[in-house]
Amino acid sequence: MNLKDRYTDNRKDFDKGEQHMTEVEKKQNGEIYDARDPEIRSQYNRAKDWAKTYNSLPATDAQAKDMILRLFLGSVGKNVRVNQPFSVDYGYNITVGDNSFINMNCTLLDAGPISIGSNTLLGPDVKVYTSQHPLNGAERFWEEPDGTMAVKTWTSPVKIGSYTWIGGG
Repeated sequence: MNLKDRYTDNRKDFDKGEQHMTEVEKKQNGEIYDARDPEIRSQYNRAKDWAKTYNSLPATDAQAKDMILRLFLGSVGKNVRVNQPFSVDYGYNITVGDNSFINMNCTLLDAGPISIGSNTLLGPDVKVYTSQHPLNGAERFWEEPDGTMAVKTWTSPVKIGSYTWIGGG
């Protein structure tokens, strides 16, 4: 897919002089976006730094862990526990309901929304992914005018209901 075609889908009213969506807005709306975008990379890197801080806290420091979760996740209910290590892509797209437990080595790749209901358990090594790519390899990339290839990515939300148990990865 060339650059013009790529933007045709996402910038429907571009020729009318209306504002187009940023790559972050495209990501949040489930449209094909450019994951190399500087703002997206900045958000991603910030989340990796956050996770490193969270994962380095003493396992017994429940107060600090709770504070960091509430600062960096989209929302966190009451009585939530997230065991270390814990990995995310952005953090802000994750919501966790009351009385939920996320066990060690869980990876929540939240380029799009991940909603975890109340009274829900995620066992060790559970992986949740919101990013998608075309299954056909020939359709998986677009080519920039300079010949650089980039991966087509879009997101789909993941909703894990209340009173759910995902036993493990």
